[in-house]
Amino acid sequence: MPIFNRTRLSRTRRTRGFTLIELLVVIAIIAVLIALLLPAVQQAREAARRMQCRNNLKQLGLALHNYHDRALCFPPGYLSRINPSDGSDLGPGWGWGAFLLPELDQAPLYNRLNFNVDIADPTNLAVRTQFLAAFYCPSDRQLNRFAVNDAGGTLVANVAQASYVGVNGNGG
Repeated sequence: MPIFNRTRLSRTRRTRGFTLIELLVVIAIIAVLIALLLPAVQQAREAARRMQCRNNLKQLGLALHNYHDRALCFPPGYLSRINPSDGSDLGPGWGWGAFLLPELDQAPLYNRLNFNVDIADPTNLAVRTQFLAAFYCPSDRQLNRFAVNDAGGTLVANVAQASYVGVNGNGG
């Protein structure tokens, strides 16, 4: 019976597992695949944002037509209190978006509006600074307040930012 050297046997036995080089190669391949996949994921996300933006515009268009069906006219582009003595605009006022709130399923918010006082009045603070997804395009990444200034540049009020604007006519 032959005598085997135990130390020699242990050297020839191969241990199972990955070498460091094999592991680094696999990690490098995964990193390259992720780098190739990331732009596609970003494009898909931006496409979803664009679709949401289009949906918001469609909802605003439907709200405008629902308002028209109810009031037999489109909402005013801008409405403020009028000085009874000379008929001048007491500014700043409410834009067209405020009048569409009931048609955008925001009737409770609309009911909290007080059109009898100035938009800058503290009673309207919670309403005028409320962000609504229907007025905001997801591709616009910043959610800020919009500063309303008077003709002299003095801050009158902060209002919630919106991505969509409406034309309020060609008056002075």
